Amino acid sequence: MLTYGPCPSIHASLLPAPPLPRRTLARERDKIAKMSTSESSAPTLLERILAYASLSIIAAALLSFFATLIIGLNDREAMASGLWSFVYGLSIYALPIGFVLLVVLLILTQARRKREAAQDQALAAGSKARNTSSASGTNRGKAGRKSLG
Repeated sequence: MLTYGPCPSIHASLLPAPPLPRRTLARERDKIAKMSTSESSAPTLLERILAYASLSIIAAALLSFFATLIIGLNDREAMASGLWSFVYGLSIYALPIGFVLLVVLLILTQARRKREAAQDQALAAGSKARNTSSASGTNRGKAGRKSLG
């Protein structure tokens, strides 16, 4: 038997979601605008050095690891002499060092961002306090004039 129209076996979660209300869309748009316009300070020199160092050390370790595998498959005796022992050592020690540098970089970056967020909150709280104190000062002045006159 042929049926036309929506299939009764389609689960409700597979159907498209209803459109969001305009208020929700406006809030989401505002959030995205705030995120895109929020200024993030540039990374420090130490963070840049750690980023490039960890990236280059990890890349060198991976290349030396693959070179060790390829040479080891072709000629095992070559691995025991010459430069290949250094390449093998590089593949063993450089990868953990690179990951430690990467973790240090992540810790420093998160600490900097946390410090910047705290400063931004302090500035926002300070400007709010100034706005309320100046507004209350003008109110007192007007009240004083009214009581005198």
